[in-house]
Amino acid sequence: MTKRHEYSLDLSNFDQHHPTLLAALFQLRTVQPQDAYALAELMIEAYRGTIDYDGETIVDAVGEVQAYLSGERGGDR
Repeated sequence: MTKRHEYSLDLSNFDQHHPTLLAALFQLRTVQPQDAYALAELMIEAYRGTIDYDGETIVDAVGEVQAYLSGERGGDR
């Protein structure tokens, strides 16, 4: 199994009442389980063609996203 890196963006100090110009272009919300497929597609596209891409399929990626969302791989429990 290859080594994986995990990245996160801490938004705990993000002030939604005074967003920056860039932040005003985004709608922030908590990830929901029904977002798993879309996130998996994004993950595959982000890794494809890079040194970190090991030929994972969309099924593999959905499994990884679901594992994260369920707390098995660093997500909230």
